Amino acid sequence: IFFTVIISIVFSYLFFKQFPTFFEVNSFKIIPSKLPFGYGNLLNNLFENGTYMNTENFLLVKGKEIITSYDIDFVLKKLPLFSLLLFYLISISKNIFFLIITKNILFFSLFFFVSYYSLKSLNMKIYQFLLIILFFLIIPYNLKTFSEISYADSISSILIACLYLLCISKIKFKSYLIGLALFFLYLTKESMFAICIFVPLLIIYFDFKNEKFNSLVPTLFIILSITAWGIYGVIKTDKFPFGQSISTWKSYDMSKSISEDFKKYYPKYSTDNLDSNRIDKKLNSEWEFYEYFKKKNIEKIKSEPNTIFENLLLKMKFLMFNLYPDGISYNKIISFDILFILTNIINKISIYLALSLSLLIMLSKKYNFGEIEKYFLIIFLLNISTHLVGWFTTKHLVGISLISFIFLVIRMPFIFSILNEKYKKNV
Repeated sequence: IFFTVIISIVFSYLFFKQFPTFFEVNSFKIIPSKLPFGYGNLLNNLFENGTYMNTENFLLVKGKEIITSYDIDFVLKKLPLFSLLLFYLISISKNIFFLIITKNILFFSLFFFVSYYSLKSLNMKIYQFLLIILFFLIIPYNLKTFSEISYADSISSILIACLYLLCISKIKFKSYLIGLALFFLYLTKESMFAICIFVPLLIIYFDFKNEKFNSLVPTLFIILSITAWGIYGVIKTDKFPFGQSISTWKSYDMSKSISEDFKKYYPKYSTDNLDSNRIDKKLNSEWEFYEYFKKKNIEKIKSEPNTIFENLLLKMKFLMFNLYPDGISYNKIISFDILFILTNIINKISIYLALSLSLLIMLSKKYNFGEIEKYFLIIFLLNISTHLVGWFTTKHLVGISLISFIFLVIRMPFIFSILNEKYKKNV
C-alpha cells in the first residue's frame, strides 16, 4: 500500500502536468467531461442528466455537401465497469490524487493478494512472488497503464493477469474466483469477449470429469454477466447486445481497422485520426448505426481483401517489432520516450521468451505440458487474435506482457534445471 500510494501520487502529478486542460483553473480537480476516449461524454451525461449515455454528433452528407447535423444517443457504446468506477469515485471527489490513489489501492491490492495466494497454493518460493510484484511496480509504461483513468485497459490488464493466476492456482473455491474475474472482465473491455467466452468452456472441457459442478461455475458467472448487460440493452434499446454487437460502436471501430487509410496513421498516430462524423444516410438509433457500418465492413472485406491483408501484416509487424511510442493523439508536454522504449524492450523479451518456452514444453515429449503452459497459451492466443481483428497499441499488450513475465517466473526452477542439464553435458 505504501508503494502504491507513492506511485499514485507521482503519476497523479505527472498526469496533471501532462493534461492541464483536463482540470479546473488553479486546481487539482478534474473536469469529468474532458476525459478522452468517450468517457468524458459519458460521465458528463451521468452527472448532468443522470443518464448512462454517449451523445455523438454526425453530419448527413450528399457527396461533399452537408445536408444537416444530428445526434445519436448510444447507451451501449461503453461497457459499464470502468465507466461506473470513474463515476462513483468522481462523485466522492474530483481530486486527481484521490481518484488515482483509490483506484490503484483497489486494483493493485487485488493483484497483490491474488498473486500471493495463487503462488502460495503452488508452493512457489517467496523470491518468485517478489519478482512478480517488482515487475508489476517498476516497469514504467506498464505502471502508467495500470494507473490510468483515461482507458479501461488500466483495469483489464490487471484482471487478465489475475485470471491467469487463478486458473493455474490450487486455491480453495478457485472456480468461484475465476468466475468473478471473468464476470468483471466481460463488463470492462470488448476485446476481452473471446477470453470470457472460451476460457470457461475450456475449463469444462478440461476439468468436468474430476470437478463436475465446480467446472461449470465460471460459465454460470459469464452467463450472469452476459444476461445483465443483455437485459440492460433490451430495456434501453429493445435489442440484446452480444458477440460483435456487445458494443454498438464496435462496427464503426472495425471500419477503421480495414480502411485503406489505416496504414497512413498506424501505428505511430492514433486511429482516432480516422474518425469521421460524415455519413451518407440518416441513422435514427445506435442499432441502425451498428448495422450500417457492419454492412459496409462486409462489403469492404469482400471487395478489398488485399487491404485487409496488408493491414493485418502491419499489425503483426507492430506486435513483433515495434519499440517506439505509438497511438500518439496529443502534443506531449512531458516526454518519456526513453522509458517507453525501455518498457517495450522488456515486454517484448518477456513475450518472446514465454511463448517460446511454452511452445517448447508443449511440443516436446520430454517435458510435462501442464496448466501453467496450457492457460498461458489459451489466454495469450485469444487476446492476440482479438486484437489482430481490430488493432494493437502498446497499452493493449501490457496485460499479456505481465502474464508472460508471471509464466517465466513460475517456470524459473524449470529453466534453471534445463540450463544446468546443458551445462553438465558440455562439461
